[in-house]
Amino acid sequence: MKRFTKLVSFLAIAATIFVGCGDDDDVDTSVLAIDQPAYYFNTPSESTTVGFTARGINGLYISSKPQGWKDVTIDEATQTLKITVPQGAKPLAEEGDKEPEKIDQAGTIVLTGTSYAGTVKSANLFVGLIRHEDLSREPANSYIVTKPNVNYTFALAKGDGTPIQAKRVKVLWQTTSTMVRYVTMEDQKVSFLSGMLPDKEEPILKEGNAVIAAYDENNEIVWSWHIWSTAEDPEANTLHYTNGYEVMNRNLGALASDKSTPEKQHASMGMFYQWGRKDPFVGLSTYKNSLYTIAPMYTEENNRIYIRMITSKEDTGTAEYAMRHPLDYIITDKIKEQDWMWTEDNTAWSADRKSVNDPCPAGWMVAPTAAFENLKIASTPTIEDSDNYGWDLSDGTTTSLYMGAGRRVYLTGKIQNIYNPLPPTRANIAEEAQPWMGLYWTADALAERRSSAFEFWFEKKAVTGGIRNGVAYGRANGMSVRCVREK
Repeated sequence: MKRFTKLVSFLAIAATIFVGCGDDDDVDTSVLAIDQPAYYFNTPSESTTVGFTARGINGLYISSKPQGWKDVTIDEATQTLKITVPQGAKPLAEEGDKEPEKIDQAGTIVLTGTSYAGTVKSANLFVGLIRHEDLSREPANSYIVTKPNVNYTFALAKGDGTPIQAKRVKVLWQTTSTMVRYVTMEDQKVSFLSGMLPDKEEPILKEGNAVIAAYDENNEIVWSWHIWSTAEDPEANTLHYTNGYEVMNRNLGALASDKSTPEKQHASMGMFYQWGRKDPFVGLSTYKNSLYTIAPMYTEENNRIYIRMITSKEDTGTAEYAMRHPLDYIITDKIKEQDWMWTEDNTAWSADRKSVNDPCPAGWMVAPTAAFENLKIASTPTIEDSDNYGWDLSDGTTTSLYMGAGRRVYLTGKIQNIYNPLPPTRANIAEEAQPWMGLYWTADALAERRSSAFEFWFEKKAVTGGIRNGVAYGRANGMSVRCVREK
């Protein structure tokens, strides 16, 4: 009887093994994942535990870790990693001292194991003794980042401080890959790590622009924020005009304020904005007329992503749609109205106070028309200005560079950077199309679905330049923005 029982048991096990080898088990369903992408420590010798999930995994081990981080252990029973910062580690944002024994201030811990199917799997956790800066005290739709490898946090809230509810956050796009890393949310705050150029002895910031989006349980965007990463602090060297306005010395999203080289000119252009929208749109990869290609954008996974052109309709030409689709440039086929909004709204931006959709950082707002009054070209135009793509403008006391980035046209969303006055002043169209012009939105709404813009240009044929303020433009146009200090 015992022999029969053993035989039955053997046959049952053999049958189980045979069934287990069928086609249905060809798919590896094992899971190895760490609960969070990154953890930042505040002091040397500090410890923490981070959870992980391991299903169908054998032989867990640490296959890689930062140099000098000896105290990293696995507890398979509780599925946690215990990590302790080395005693000699120093904050990553601090430069200087070299340790006798090399200790990395930051790096990646790799947890590795083998699935029942024989596949090697791994999961990564970035760790570091890293400086932290909390920007939550001043909610905004745009945040300035000036330091490499710093853990920045900001409030999970709209530009006016209204809290939002979200299930997750991620990088929607960025102009420089890995410029914004390890985006997470916790305790009603968004957290990310600023990027650093690799293979540098001293930390150097990765510069560019990005948008972080928050998503609800239906995977729809409920808000988004512009991250402006620039080594030159835009809040420094503020312009103090005699009309009483304090103005940033560069465009919103610009990485420089310099027209000395084509590279500096391009870095000084900044982002484009549709009037009344908070989210930025990229410009050209170069402003040489023969190379009109759009600046590249990358996802969190470092894949290319592109702006989509959407025609304004009853369901797409709304503030709600614009908020949920920050990558959609809303064009219009209404030649007369030229507004991206289906129903007119003169309050999306405001010259009196900062609106919930204002795209400027905390303490700043879109310039009103009055901020540009009395500006004049600071020097006599010459033929060399054809390649400068901008003027030094002065109010008689303060001088600053304003770039001629052109605009995204309301009908197509395509970028146009020529001065083409209406009505035409010459019979020859080729002579009429001058090399560049600058267009800056102001916060002031005008009649007939238009808003006030600051406009200037260079006219190559006559070797002259011009300036006009308070010019009416359709709100579906995309233009530069200059921020002024809130009063």
